[in-house]
Amino acid sequence: MKRFLFIVITRIWFVLPLSVCGQDTYYLTFMLEDDFLHYNGHGTDRYYSGGLHLGVSYLRDGLVPSVHRLFLQQKIFTPTDISKTAVQYSDYPYAGLMYLQYNYSRYSRDKKYGFTLKNAVGTTGKSSFAEPFQKEFHRWIGYKKPLGWANAREMGILVQTEAEGWYRLANDPWASWYGFAGMEAGTLFSRMHVGNHIQFGWRASSGIDHILGIGSPSKSKKVVLYAFFSPRLSFVVKNKLLSTGLEANPLSLSGAEAIRISPLLLQTSTGLFFQSRACSLRLAQHFNTREFAAARTHTFGEITLIFTMP
Repeated sequence: MKRFLFIVITRIWFVLPLSVCGQDTYYLTFMLEDDFLHYNGHGTDRYYSGGLHLGVSYLRDGLVPSVHRLFLQQKIFTPTDISKTAVQYSDYPYAGLMYLQYNYSRYSRDKKYGFTLKNAVGTTGKSSFAEPFQKEFHRWIGYKKPLGWANAREMGILVQTEAEGWYRLANDPWASWYGFAGMEAGTLFSRMHVGNHIQFGWRASSGIDHILGIGSPSKSKKVVLYAFFSPRLSFVVKNKLLSTGLEANPLSLSGAEAIRISPLLLQTSTGLFFQSRACSLRLAQHFNTREFAAARTHTFGEITLIFTMP
């Protein structure tokens, strides 16, 4: 009898939630960012060199739709010249981040407004595995080997939290226009941002896919194809990567001025989003203005694959 009750209770425990959540959707996400994916055909390995993202998303399509995202993210930062072994004064330091992030999003049924809360915890420096990953990736693509990882920044534990809200400003059958704003604080970055997101194309008016970072929430859509343009202005209160990593050259009187950090940054993202049934592809180019006085503008590319689970 005890064995029978155990089997019954176990089946109820597992089967009942599946039947209740039958309208829910799961997504698997793989994203590669790298400045080797550059619009003019070659990379620079300057500042944000690239990163890798592996995640799973869960969409609950209820009265108030919500999205839960959990992913592992690696980010790699390098100076302009990766062939040097010595410290490069007044340039971005070698740095690696590895963190686990959870995002919770809610939005209105008509997809007119919503918000996202983000929390991340992870590590920096050697424990981020940025050095072996970048060296292996460069060997794979036949690019020069980074030689300065002995000077990588060790900044301890990474803890970040962010809140962002968005609102649809305009909508028609072929285009949508969103405004968004948010703030982030933590052990590495503290900043505020405001921006716009414009998308136009086939079924662009009803999608918030790029904002949420998942595939199309509507299962009725068979094909989605649109272009997007998303400028964002950030006010940086703290950037520990730069404030503790940039160093003035002791032999140069102008070194201190060269490491002056810019509090205002502009990033523009342009690209294409394509979905065919259970598979989605996002291609993007991200352009950043200078982060410090001696810096230059920087562009890196993104390839994202999203798979809808049956």
